[in-house]
Amino acid sequence: MKRKYIFGVLLTVGLIFINQMLIQYALATIKQDAKHINISGRQRMLSQRLNLQFYQLSQNSIEFKTLKETFDLAKTSHLALIHGSKELSLNGIKSPEIVKMLEKLNERYTFTGNIISNFQQSSELNLESINQNQQLLLEEMDAIVNALEMKSQEKISGIVLLEIILALFSIIIIALEVRYIYYPQANSLEKSRNQVLEQNKALKQIAWQQSHEVRKPVANILAISQLIKTDPTLIDSEKNQLLNHLEESTHDLDKIIKSIVDKAYEIQQENVGNR
Repeated sequence: MKRKYIFGVLLTVGLIFINQMLIQYALATIKQDAKHINISGRQRMLSQRLNLQFYQLSQNSIEFKTLKETFDLAKTSHLALIHGSKELSLNGIKSPEIVKMLEKLNERYTFTGNIISNFQQSSELNLESINQNQQLLLEEMDAIVNALEMKSQEKISGIVLLEIILALFSIIIIALEVRYIYYPQANSLEKSRNQVLEQNKALKQIAWQQSHEVRKPVANILAISQLIKTDPTLIDSEKNQLLNHLEESTHDLDKIIKSIVDKAYEIQQENVGNR
């Protein structure tokens, strides 16, 4: 029973540990997904900003350095989504489908990089082609963000389902532990308690016999013995009668003692059987 109890406790602790590990994994996964979605959403914003800054640059209303910084940030974030980044504490996206979608954007960033390089050499901008390229990039980033959100939702749904299955499994295991470990142990304790009460009752009866039933024959024996010893007037017939009474009292005492011994033996055997 002790081994079963220890096994039950260890099993319960194991289930709690697995549940906590699953929760921590779920939180880490959701956190990474949230970063991916956040950075992808920012990529859409940077795409729109680049389009605006190209127009401002053509009007000489911003410095070239400002546009270059925006482009470098967008490209660095794009590569971080694919390969991961220690600086951003970001893991690369694991979904092959979404990675393939992101890799298609390499052409968009290459095109924008070439536009920037050509501007450094010739100071010329084709706003129409730039606008078209950024519009396509924006549309593709929208699709990527939607795909990321769907993947994240699928993960959450899967984790919730797994949590429900684990919870049901835990309930079944705990129910089985109660049925086959704790309930029998409780019954055993109740049985032991009842046996102790019965033994106490028997011991009280023995104590009562010792204090009441034994006293009577002992008192008779003492009185008869004292009378035979101290009364010189007794004749032989009276002495014989007293001796008969003495023998009867002795037999009564022997019966009582035997009864007490038998009950004590029964209690001892019950204790041996319950070990």
